[in-house]
Amino acid sequence: METVLYFSAPGASDFKIFQPSGNDVGNVLFDMVPFMKESRSLRLSLKETQSEPLINPAEATGKQGNYTRKEYEQLIEKTRQHIAVEGWGKVVISRSQSFKLKESRPLEWFHALRQRYPNACVYLFQHPECGVWMGATPELLISGQAGELQSMSLAGTRRKGQEHTFEPKEEEEQAIVTRYVSGILKDQKGVSEVQIHERDQLVAGELVHFVNRITARYSGELEVDDLLKELHPTPAVGGFPKQAALDFISRNEKHDRSYYSGYLGLRTPDAFAYYVNLRCMQVYKDEVVLYAGGGILADSDPTDEWEETEAKLQTLLRVIQSNDSHE
Repeated sequence: METVLYFSAPGASDFKIFQPSGNDVGNVLFDMVPFMKESRSLRLSLKETQSEPLINPAEATGKQGNYTRKEYEQLIEKTRQHIAVEGWGKVVISRSQSFKLKESRPLEWFHALRQRYPNACVYLFQHPECGVWMGATPELLISGQAGELQSMSLAGTRRKGQEHTFEPKEEEEQAIVTRYVSGILKDQKGVSEVQIHERDQLVAGELVHFVNRITARYSGELEVDDLLKELHPTPAVGGFPKQAALDFISRNEKHDRSYYSGYLGLRTPDAFAYYVNLRCMQVYKDEVVLYAGGGILADSDPTDEWEETEAKLQTLLRVIQSNDSHE
């Protein structure tokens, strides 16, 4: 299986193709980091190429288990009750869903995702160790260029047209992420002038989220790898308190998240940009495995949480089904 990355940055009018730099000195580092340590972090030295290598997905493994609606709602209720008893803030619960196909068309899907979601980070990545992954994520983890850092706290979900129905639950869910990200930046060596911008709404396809843009200045003292380790996983994908939430997820989710809700990104000598790996899927020859989740608080409603994951799965399903390859 040939290693290749197709990558389109948010708002970009075009895309780039990267392959391993080999004996040449690559000037781009690519990181693909899992949610937790069950899967291996990948760091590759890449160079841009003009060729368009084929994507050849492997046969499906059949390891990921789908959740029924009843199973997922029972897990949400268990999580909600646990948070209420323990007095925690938030736990993010997710599920995987596999779909059989007549055939996979990852390159077609990549271009369709770019057209449908121009403000997302859209990628298609093939590697012998992780197979084929692709996604269209709306969430920036951290970026830096010319001394300026940018991040965001993204949480709370509504379908487009229902923005007026956001409730205090979503406001608190998102505020937990804002406090976490801004707090880490304020404590980071080489980072100064941290500013939390006014809460806004971010449109991601057919969904709308609460967002706070967070900016700061950074100097040469900043260790980017240290910052990434501190940030990941944020309460937007794990929960808070961090370790307690991660332990609960490990005990109770029946699927392996693998690279879903991890992060990926590119780094050059002058800049870096990393994105949370949301709205993503694993691609096999005749199957795809999609992932979606949501933040659970003590007052979360299991029915609403199921519907939220269904809406998030549609981000990629619309593209798959419109290409007429879904059985």
